[in-house]
Amino acid sequence: MVYNNLFQALEKIDQASTEEASNTKYGFNVFSILRRDDEEVGLHSKFLAELLSPTGSHGMDAFQKLFMDQVVNVAFENKDEKRLPLCLNQNYMCQTEVAIKNYGRIDIVLKNNENIIVIENKINAYDQKAQLQRYYEACRDMNYEPENIYILYLNKYGDPVSAYSKGNLKDSDFAQISYKEDVANWLDACIVEARLYPHIEHTLLQYRRLVGKLTGDTRSAKMKQAHIELLYQKDNFKLAHELSESFVSFQIDLQKKLWQELQEVLKKKGYDFNFCDENLQLCDRNKKIKNYYKPQKPSRK
Repeated sequence: MVYNNLFQALEKIDQASTEEASNTKYGFNVFSILRRDDEEVGLHSKFLAELLSPTGSHGMDAFQKLFMDQVVNVAFENKDEKRLPLCLNQNYMCQTEVAIKNYGRIDIVLKNNENIIVIENKINAYDQKAQLQRYYEACRDMNYEPENIYILYLNKYGDPVSAYSKGNLKDSDFAQISYKEDVANWLDACIVEARLYPHIEHTLLQYRRLVGKLTGDTRSAKMKQAHIELLYQKDNFKLAHELSESFVSFQIDLQKKLWQELQEVLKKKGYDFNFCDENLQLCDRNKKIKNYYKPQKPSRK
């Protein structure tokens, strides 16, 4: 019964959020009106660079500091012991579409006399040959030391950079970030920071909704806050924690059923379908599924 109460409360929050999202007034978004939702250069790189610039029209350096703290430092944590966390008291000049002779055009660059941060912004564009390697070499030619070079590969979901684009860089030479997690969470923090300035706050809210639309994340900050407040009530946190402990078991059971049903359907059509490993050798389906959900050991690099 107590679980039913929790689910009913969650359903009400979800219903309210759905009704709000379906309201055409909330669908108004100046970014979507003026540009395509997925336009990398003219929309996303340009707007991100504006937010990240301490001399941007918003007049706030807090956005840049939040980015350094919540995105860059977190992305490079434990990557290289020589590369220290960025100091939040330093300001960085920010530029977009920076053309560097013989090395290409960099989407976003933040730099000062000590450090340089390069952001390669990928939404739908293809990787280019040795792209990250070329940007790293460009930074070295600008006399930045390896431990002071921070290269970020940004795409919608944090998909790994291809070997074709990475070139000869080591994994510790760059970091991968996503719109779905890193940019979205940073924007949420910026929205809180801008709450005293409604014109900035509402602009950020519109861009945050665009990022959610781009990544398929329809949960608004308001909905997430409602979830948090619900977990504080009664024993809801305890109930949610108990459910979370069974979630992996549920995923394993569900995947087993899906593969079994697929095998049965294919068998009726005359196809023999079996699980194989990377060497195309028959293997145990249930064991493979269980191993898929095993926690990965943290990197000690």
